[in-house]
Amino acid sequence: MLVLLGELDANVPSRISAEIIERGLKKSGNKDYAIRILAKANHGLFEAETGYSAEAPRLKAYAQGYMDGMT
Repeated sequence: MLVLLGELDANVPSRISAEIIERGLKKSGNKDYAIRILAKANHGLFEAETGYSAEAPRLKAYAQGYMDGMT
């Protein structure tokens, strides 16, 4: 399982979410997972400055690490 979270996600607190997801995976016995928080990424994993939806129309590129994570 791969979990990619945005550091600047204004919708979901990424650090807390990562901890909760990891606890659940460990509790279920799943050992095959990676959880990554992408720097400067919003909820959609685009490079962002604030993470708020107001900047979304001008965002053009996925955050660094997104494509590597997907491949």
